[in-house]
Order: sequence, then structure tokens, then C-alpha cells
Amino acid sequence: MINFISTPIGNLNDISLRAIDVIRKSDFLYAEDTRNVKKLLKSINCEIKCKSFHEHNEDKISLEIIQDVKNNKIVSIVSDAGTPAISDPGYKLIRRCIDKGIRYTLIPGPSSVISGLVMSGLPTDQFSFYGFIPKKINDQAKCFENLKYEQRTAIFFESPKRLEKTILNLIKFLSPDRKISICKEMTKLHEEIISDKLSNILNKIEKNNFCIKGEINCQVKGHKFRYLEQNMNNHESPDDISFLNKDGQILFNRSHCYSMHRNQYLANYKIVSKEKSNEDKLLENVLYKKNLDLYEDELGIQRLKESIDHRHGSYYFDRPKKKRGIS
Repeated sequence: MINFISTPIGNLNDISLRAIDVIRKSDFLYAEDTRNVKKLLKSINCEIKCKSFHEHNEDKISLEIIQDVKNNKIVSIVSDAGTPAISDPGYKLIRRCIDKGIRYTLIPGPSSVISGLVMSGLPTDQFSFYGFIPKKINDQAKCFENLKYEQRTAIFFESPKRLEKTILNLIKFLSPDRKISICKEMTKLHEEIISDKLSNILNKIEKNNFCIKGEINCQVKGHKFRYLEQNMNNHESPDDISFLNKDGQILFNRSHCYSMHRNQYLANYKIVSKEKSNEDKLLENVLYKKNLDLYEDELGIQRLKESIDHRHGSYYFDRPKKKRGIS
């Protein structure tokens, strides 16, 4: 049996009674850093043999753990803090357990992801977890581009040394008005949370003497597409799609597209797409579709364009005419 055990993210008193009981009954305890776990073991008066289990030896040690289980040993896995396999080693071992039919279970407990989300004051009904921000520049750009259009509350970890640079990149790629919450030292004596708009957060950190140390948990509010309510009643047809500018004036209406040539139809997309201030600002034009969404950014227009092309473009514009036989 393999037990994946959640451990405290700061305050050692947060460990559950079940976790203590399982650790004491285990034959082996595998930890990301054996030095850190010894502090936990000392607090619960437990002596057990600890072995190292980290990202660099996960493949090798996973085979060893499975062999221990086959020898009827009870094995427990812990991370430095929080739940194993969440931005920590563990998921590869779980995959092996599934493939080989090995029994395993999770002893739930503290999670910095959920704790930071709840304390952020941002929407909690939907959220996405990005783990640690990549170190390579190209990977960072892809990550920030995804965050730009992320509609759910986004959660990620960052190191104190890179936090300022990451915030500057968020301001560059995202809207400066997007809200961010930064949590540090959660559940510890010097726990602190600071929240503000991206454009103000660095000044607020300096003004409040926000001491940046330890693992930083960040939450960014999701990008919300603005919904244009004016002139909606003028478009009753469910197939009616109109490009509207910020004043509600119709730039292009798809209800006339059935009589258009496909190339002419796509040309209208290009005209609409060009009507934007610059790449760093959201489009002032929005796209309205009955019973669906309104989009005010390039990505939204592109997605709907592809959808329309797929459903109507090839069918209405490019469908070959049937040759009627001679009767």
C-alpha cells in the first residue's frame, strides 16, 4: 500500500490525526527533502526511516517503491509542504501504480493552492493552476500569453528573486487593471497577503514594506469579456452575427453573408480585425452572437471566424453544385 500524505504548508500543527497515524504505521517514508521532514517527525514524536524522493530520481525510486509494496511493506510519500504530486514529485509514481494495479490512497490535508485562492478574495468558482512560472524566456512568453486570455482565476508559484520581473511581464502581457493577490508565509507567524491592480502592486509592496521571502503564491483575476447589451433587441435571429464598434454601430452583419462570395466574406473579417488601437490594448470592436458570447479581443474573433468558416463557409460558399442527370 502506498500512502500519499499531505503535510503542513507552514504551521506544523496543521497535520491531521490520520496523517500522524499513517506515518507511524509506515515501514518507509519517502520525502523530497529528508532534512525538512525530520522536523515534522520530531514534532509528532515519530522515528521512521526516511528516503529521498525528488524529481531527479523519481523514475528510479518509483521502481524501488513498487518493489517494497510487492514485499508487503507500507510506504508513505510526503512533499516538503502541502500535497504530493502538486508541483512536486508523485504523479509518475501514481501512473505506475495505475498501470501495475498497485493500491494507493491520499491522506488529504493542507494545500497552498487552495489556501491562497480562498485568501485572495478573487472568484473561486472556477480557477486554473499554472504551477511555477517557466524560467526560459520562450516558455515564459507562452505562459503569459495563456494568462492574457485566461477567464478563470489563475494561480501560480514564484520565487522571491523573480517576483518583480514576473509582475512587470504580467503588466506587459496582461491588462494593467487586472487584479493580483500575493500571499507569503501562509499559516506562519508572519503570514501576509497583499492585493491590488497589477499597475499598483509593486508600489504597494514597497510602501507596505512587504518582506518577500519563501515561496510566493500568486493569484490573478481572470480576463472578463465585456458584454455589449445595447442594440441586442435589434438582432432576433439566432444566426445573426454582427460586428459592432464601441458605440454599438454595426460594422458588418453576417446575415447578408449567404449572398457573398467566400473571399469577400473573409475580407470583411480583415477589415474588422484592423480596427484596433494597438496590440497591447483590447479591441474596441466586439462581436455579438445571439445566445452565445461577445468577444472584444482578437482571439475571440479568430475563434468565431473559424467556427463560422467550418459550419457555413465550406457549406454555403464552397459547396459544389449537384449535376442533375438527364431524365
